[in-house]
Amino acid sequence: MRTANQSSRHLRDLTYAQKTCVAKAGKLMMHTGQLRPGARVGVAVSGGVDSLAMLATLAIRRRIVPFPVEIMLLHLNPGFDPTNHTPLLDLAADMGIAAHIEVSDFGPEPFPRKTASAPPASTALGCGASGCSTCAPPTG
Repeated sequence: MRTANQSSRHLRDLTYAQKTCVAKAGKLMMHTGQLRPGARVGVAVSGGVDSLAMLATLAIRRRIVPFPVEIMLLHLNPGFDPTNHTPLLDLAADMGIAAHIEVSDFGPEPFPRKTASAPPASTALGCGASGCSTCAPPTG
């Protein structure tokens, strides 16, 4: 557990934008009752900049509050690359945050193909990703 002096030293190293995000997140979580002693907060992390910024913000908040708060990184790997979540596991370990990762095949095969003779729409458009939501034919 960090001392108050270590936490304040860490806060001095943050940029204005980072301090603002941390302060606003803390105020919102206290106002809504989400940040309290023993709180368990799951953070859905896609690996994109927004979810990683939220995870970092909450990790900083966790070090500031005077009571224990548990944070868990949650990630659903859609299965295009069954190992692409590995950097998230490394990040969670570096941050001292628990992680729960699920690997699925939802990405590659969102809907079973009805006929084997028709080429996938993604192949016809040159995308190459089977089950691409942009290239998939309309349902209905």
